[in-house]
Amino acid sequence: MRILLLEDDEPLGKALVAAITQNSFQAVWVRRVVDALALLETDMFSIALLDIGLPDGSGLDVLRSIRLSEKKIPVIMLTARDGLQDRIDGLDLGADDYLAKPFAVPELLSRIRAVIRRTAGFADSIWRVGTLSVDVARHSATIAGLPLDLSLREYTLLVELVRNAGVYVTRSRLEAVMFGINQLEGNSLEVHIHNLRKKLTDVRIRTIRGVGYQLEVTP
Repeated sequence: MRILLLEDDEPLGKALVAAITQNSFQAVWVRRVVDALALLETDMFSIALLDIGLPDGSGLDVLRSIRLSEKKIPVIMLTARDGLQDRIDGLDLGADDYLAKPFAVPELLSRIRAVIRRTAGFADSIWRVGTLSVDVARHSATIAGLPLDLSLREYTLLVELVRNAGVYVTRSRLEAVMFGINQLEGNSLEVHIHNLRKKLTDVRIRTIRGVGYQLEVTP
């Protein structure tokens, strides 16, 4: 999962990127509102973490832009401000959660998992489709109870397909989630789909020509 982090504090930003990466997420860190807005125009993210007080504006401006667009990206606001009005403004603009600084990194990671879980429509951290189970808290997966040996990109691809189980996911979205908009690698997506299909013995990934892929949901 790719996470957009908007945070101008350099020590905190570095610490959060390290923690996010260690937990098998991909972090894209920017320190200005203008850079976050530019990335959101071209890139794809599973969630955005937005600081409010920034040198060139507010994370609320980025939140407002996300909600006015067609992008359905969950958002957690991060801020040192603890005023009631700041929380009200963020939630009224459509923030999914709000975390005041200072905070414990494990709590932030837990909130990230919770928000992604809620927006994906799953009740807990284990997402099930047929005999396939993906534990997003432990970054692991099983098929018919047997553990799956997945690379980071295979796991990222599987999570995106499971999140949208029964619905097609466009090729461009899968490529952006896996590689970033400027890091496409030829037919690499097809290679990962092929490898994933060999491992998902009981679950089918359907190709929708000219569109993308769909993880089929069977009764």
